[in-house]
Amino acid sequence: MQPAECLSYIDSQQQQQEVGSSQWWELEAVQLTWLFDFQQNDELYAELRPWLNNQDVPEQHQPLISMLYGKWLARNARNEEAKEALTQALNGFEALYDKQHSQQTALLILNLMVELNRFERAEKFVKGLVEKQYKDEAFYREVYAELGHIAYLNKENTKHIKYRLESLHWALKTPDDQQKAVAYNNYAIALRMNGEYKKAREAFLAGLDVATQAGDEVRVNTIRLKLAELALIQNNLDKAHFWLRKVEVDHLPSTAFGEYRKLSVNMRDRIVKERESR
Repeated sequence: MQPAECLSYIDSQQQQQEVGSSQWWELEAVQLTWLFDFQQNDELYAELRPWLNNQDVPEQHQPLISMLYGKWLARNARNEEAKEALTQALNGFEALYDKQHSQQTALLILNLMVELNRFERAEKFVKGLVEKQYKDEAFYREVYAELGHIAYLNKENTKHIKYRLESLHWALKTPDDQQKAVAYNNYAIALRMNGEYKKAREAFLAGLDVATQAGDEVRVNTIRLKLAELALIQNNLDKAHFWLRKVEVDHLPSTAFGEYRKLSVNMRDRIVKERESR
């Protein structure tokens, strides 16, 4: 379903519930989350505003309100206010987790630690999650992916590789080929950032195979672009040109358009310089 259809469906379901009931609030939480995910920013704020610092909001939903408000503030470059709201959300989720351990709550806590760049706390928290030995491979894939993201933000290459490899380890235990391809891609990026180009290429190619099997055209073309970039870093213009020609721009995510244009310009400039030097 399209975003508008999803939101309309939730709204119709919510209207069948008594306002303020537990079922109504569960649907409200879904609606707010989808508004954020679908980047409906104006609608998200309009829906959030009545619930900010409102004591009528059930305790278990207050952290979600704070988190989504903090993320909305961050999207609008109100960074100090965002940090305050996200910290409030983290404290709330940690209080809920102390009362009842939940994998979903654990992931929200970890996500907020990433947002707030609290690496040491996140590592300690994950150590506790590992000791619990949940029988959930997808959960641990996501846990280590979050740690990998923190390491990436902090430019800690050794930890970045370590956590991306651990996330890949867990991804390969799941039946989800799309997530396997994502994990291979992230591991390859970590290797590339550390100058381990041969291993990075092998990981990208493994991810490309899995993404192709999954029919994930967006991931396929994203990895092709990464392979072209890697070849250019290694001064292999022929191979870079080979992979760039394979990229189907219509299947790239919008966030990769700038990357594609930059690579195209760099390759053109390198080819011109090479011809001039002959």
